[in-house]
Amino acid sequence: MSSPGKDAQALIRATGSQPRLVQLRGEWWVRGIFPLIVLRQADGATLLLLPDSQGRYQHSQSEDGVPALLTTEEAAGMAAQAYCLYPRPIGGAASAHRWRDLRFLSHVAAYDLRLALLFGVAVSILSLTVPLIAPILLAAASTTTFLIILLIIVIAAVLTAVFQLGRGLALLRAEVRIGALVQTFLWERLLRLPVPFFRQIPPGDLAARLDGLSVGRTRLVSALLSLTLNGSIAMMALGLLLLLDRRMGWLALSGSTIVVLMAILLFRRAVDLSQRLATRQNHLLGVTVGLVSGIAKLRAARAEARAFRFWQSSFGALRLASVGAARARRIALTTQAAFAPTAFIGIFIAAALGWWQSSGEMLAATIVTGILATALATMWTDILLAARAIPSFEQLAPILQTAPEGYPARRDPGTLSGTFELSDIYFGYEPHDPPTLSGISIRVTPGAFVAVVGPSGSGKSTLVRLLLGFDTPQQGCIRYDGQCLSELDLHAVRRQIGAVLQHATLIPGTIRSNILGAAPLTEEDAWQAADLAGITPMIQALPMRMNTIITESGAAFSGGERQRLLIARALARQPRILLLDEATSALDQRGQAAVMHGIARMSLTRFVIAHRISTIRHADWIYVLDQGHIVQQGSYDDLIALPGIFQDLARRQLLLL
Repeated sequence: MSSPGKDAQALIRATGSQPRLVQLRGEWWVRGIFPLIVLRQADGATLLLLPDSQGRYQHSQSEDGVPALLTTEEAAGMAAQAYCLYPRPIGGAASAHRWRDLRFLSHVAAYDLRLALLFGVAVSILSLTVPLIAPILLAAASTTTFLIILLIIVIAAVLTAVFQLGRGLALLRAEVRIGALVQTFLWERLLRLPVPFFRQIPPGDLAARLDGLSVGRTRLVSALLSLTLNGSIAMMALGLLLLLDRRMGWLALSGSTIVVLMAILLFRRAVDLSQRLATRQNHLLGVTVGLVSGIAKLRAARAEARAFRFWQSSFGALRLASVGAARARRIALTTQAAFAPTAFIGIFIAAALGWWQSSGEMLAATIVTGILATALATMWTDILLAARAIPSFEQLAPILQTAPEGYPARRDPGTLSGTFELSDIYFGYEPHDPPTLSGISIRVTPGAFVAVVGPSGSGKSTLVRLLLGFDTPQQGCIRYDGQCLSELDLHAVRRQIGAVLQHATLIPGTIRSNILGAAPLTEEDAWQAADLAGITPMIQALPMRMNTIITESGAAFSGGERQRLLIARALARQPRILLLDEATSALDQRGQAAVMHGIARMSLTRFVIAHRISTIRHADWIYVLDQGHIVQQGSYDDLIALPGIFQDLARRQLLLL
């Protein structure tokens, strides 16, 4: 099965989009949301197809260069596989406007939103049909005239139903298109945010913010279009009342103005209460997820009661916010219920004052007033709905305002040789805390085996985070092949580095997917990586071998087996540099030796963080870290002979007699 090849990869890099290989089925050329890179089978040309606001794909391969719609014949000549391009973050500067990155949404559903608005205007016009012909209906002198007018009313009712259906379908289509783009955009942006961002917001809180957007988006689109529709109905009703009776029209206009002013005050108050409620809900979910995920630690520390009190305080704050929001909503609904009675009281007063000369005029004014009251009441509900939706977008402000990695664009490092250097590095996780690392300078040459040891809390794992670009040093520079990491494309650097972090976990899926990940590799590559990690016999002993399912916790595998799978994952891409952070701590001496022997067969640079001295016995050079400082460095034989931290660590591990 053919699919776009090297030309497509070049085009993907040029667009800077996130690709996904998809199958083209059905009438795909008229139902698009995302751009596609396709292969034209006739001449092997690679084309970029862009959807218009109606979902029809177009290309720029026409003779005059003007984008042309893809025809059925042209679509049939495309390969069955294509690359779907997801939108990348726009405007990466943290100082950018909050919603600047979502400006492309104005195009994706423009056609459907215009159609929904057009149907809404038609419905608002048809809704005034009855009041306009009511006086004629009452004054009808013949049965024929009566039947004609009745037929007009029936036709207006049928057309209203048809237009309402069309409006609903257009809104549904717009919601699907906007929803697909927004969710994809946000997840794409979220996955590109710097690692320190995820220390600021708990996982549960972050998940609630993203999930809340789906509901908030639906509410806001529905509320805004309903406000537009009912607003037009209200204005037409006011205009008709002014035509029927100027006094009644001015009275209705005054009442409507009061309602609008009250609605503005209501909206501000409702947004504030909804924001407070959403914040409490997200915080509670973050607390709940944290407590549930750490339940084993809580029980081991016998801290269940303390954890419950902590959860209870968050839940209590949520209940208080819920009561406040519910009270305000009840007051708003009670006020809304008074609209219609107040309007009809005005009608009866006007009738008692003799403002109308015929029953037909009174009937028309009564119907129009009822339409106006209904429109205002619906707008009142829409305002409440919009107020509840606004916080869903406000909660996303940290995601949109944080600059993603790689912005502004950085240069490609090229193929790394394996040389890297940390030069006079100072780093601390918090500005007010003592630095985690101070004056660290380390140089590693291609193919070298360099190790870092030291007591817990000395800053060893922080070195790996800095080398991967997860964090940025406050002072000093990290260089790969003489190029400063802060000036390089982090993704291009990481693609050439295999890393096993201290608390790395397996991903739910198969053994094959855990080893290969998203890399374009084969099962043979997976077996080769497994062999280097010394886990091939274990996989071959399983009934499903590489297709064996791994659960979320990976509980079916021992700690050593999980670590070997993680090492196999790090080796699968044939990296130039390998970073291991306590990656063999769960292995026995024999298993560790087998893994290190397999790694030694590869031509790569090894940078190993270890607590167990036997892991780094054959290292070319060893750095000893203590309280963020390098206190010793040298070969294993040199350090073991010198009094100091390294010798003490070795003695405690019974490596010295």
